Amino acid sequence: MNLALLTAEFEPSQLRAVASTDDEGRGMVRLVGVPGAAVRLAGLLAGLVDGDGGAP
Repeated sequence: MNLALLTAEFEPSQLRAVASTDDEGRGMVRLVGVPGAAVRLAGLLAGLVDGDGGAP
């Protein structure tokens, strides 16, 4: 996940994936970062769903 975020030009100080566990001990990945980076990631993902390749 972190490699994908770096490829999408996110700096680790902006947004990074962190291994964690839920309340029942199951593995999960959390995204940690600044709000602006989360908004940018949401836009990229929405673009993929819309079929425009994540273009703004």
